[in-house]
Amino acid sequence: MIFALALLVVLVTARVVAFLHAGALWRDEVDSVNLASDPAYVETWMHDWFPALFLAVLRGWIVGFGDSDMCLRSFGLLCGLLHVAAIWWSGRQFGACVPWALLVLLAFHPTLIVYGDEVRPYGLGVLTQLIMVAHVWRFVQSPTWSRWALLQVAALLAVQTTYNNSVMLLAACAGAALVCLRRREVKPIFALIAAGLVAAVSVLPFFLNAISPANEWAVVLRQDLPWSWHVGVFFQAVGLGGPTLCLVWPAAVIMSLGVAFTVLRPARPALTQPATVDKALFLLGNMVVGTAGFWTYIRLTRLPTQVWYYLPFMTLLILCVELGGRIAADIKPWFRWVPVAASALVFVGMLFYTWPALEMRFTNVDLLVEPLAEQATAGDLVVVCPWYVGLSFDRYYRGEAPSMNFPDVERERKAHGGYQEIKQKMAQDDPIRAELKRIEETLRAGGRIWLVGRLDFLPQGARPLRLPPAPHPDLGWSEAAYETSWSQQAAFLLQTRGATIRQIPVPVTVRVNPYENLPLFLIEGWREPSPP
Repeated sequence: MIFALALLVVLVTARVVAFLHAGALWRDEVDSVNLASDPAYVETWMHDWFPALFLAVLRGWIVGFGDSDMCLRSFGLLCGLLHVAAIWWSGRQFGACVPWALLVLLAFHPTLIVYGDEVRPYGLGVLTQLIMVAHVWRFVQSPTWSRWALLQVAALLAVQTTYNNSVMLLAACAGAALVCLRRREVKPIFALIAAGLVAAVSVLPFFLNAISPANEWAVVLRQDLPWSWHVGVFFQAVGLGGPTLCLVWPAAVIMSLGVAFTVLRPARPALTQPATVDKALFLLGNMVVGTAGFWTYIRLTRLPTQVWYYLPFMTLLILCVELGGRIAADIKPWFRWVPVAASALVFVGMLFYTWPALEMRFTNVDLLVEPLAEQATAGDLVVVCPWYVGLSFDRYYRGEAPSMNFPDVERERKAHGGYQEIKQKMAQDDPIRAELKRIEETLRAGGRIWLVGRLDFLPQGARPLRLPPAPHPDLGWSEAAYETSWSQQAAFLLQTRGATIRQIPVPVTVRVNPYENLPLFLIEGWREPSPP
């Protein structure tokens, strides 16, 4: 028990460390804050990547406490602390005195701590997923109306947080239905179906809006990536806690499945307590339906995934590992000490990877704007590339020099309007002519270009790539290809017409989120083209 209390102290401390190092908001977080703060909130919440709950909670937090970075980071910290409480509570619902697997492999995992505590729906999604699965199990153990009502509320909250939780609800209900079938109890199955249908109806308007023709702009993001790519990102998410976890996690899952199948062998149930058989059925139903549903969802969206996308699946796996440990302890009481020893060993190994991962700033844009505010003048031009970094840039920049996203799309990406404009530009002839002209006019007039971000600078003598209007016969609506073409054209202009290009150092003492760790360049002077 002393080890468990010490572990809880470490888990809370880890979240405080991540909170203290997170720093300013990065673009995805700013997008959430912009949507939640929009006066036309009711109109915009239907157009986010997620259902309604997260934006509603975030809006309430902003109204009550403000939208400063400290207030918003406190929102993430609170969510992280609730993760620890929910993990402990849900583990105990499955019969664990201390849910070792959940505490070490999930609550102490840097993917959950770092990306679950940011101002995005992923952390709230894990929180509601844990509570929802535990309530499904509580209901199937004792199918009363009060427990069904709690299950219904938990299901509604879960599916209204992320679309993935609809899959996890289906998986939990499938596992519970197997338990009811073993007991030959029909009424609880209908109750589970009713809870699922109510949850599905509640989220259906948001899902239909997400796939409506009005969102055809999403075609610029979709890619036909191979399964190996998504599996690689999943193991990248797992491996943030240390490369050995890429072996520990599969081994733990396989052992849990093996224990469940052992219990369900034709000759075994007569020798096993019914409660243990129920756990095995619940585990298998969750694992099979949850795994198939999650990966089908990932495949159907056709979107490039990031490590935080896999938090629901990671939560599912470790819930099943925890259940597997409880089943093994039911069969062999001495096995209850195995999770303690294994967790201690894994915990020590994770320390060397988890703690450094927590000391990460989410962006350096708030640091880049300091030299701009001090040195850039009204005659200069700040170019922000890629364009979506303009979200975080606009939140922190207060200088005299005008700024321009590159390409120059709307300043606030409400309802993903930026991608709508990007698609429109991709279908045009010479879509960035106005942006290049503004850069050229600034340099000709003696102004300077401050480049926040990166352009694809070309080797000596190379020419920029130019693409015809989309859809391209080979590349289709590939946003990456067209933005590379535009970036090369801007870089070519600066390289051939700018007199000097130099990078401005921006000191930072901690690791910065690789998704928004940007350089700052200064381009000065104008060179006329050489005569032929």
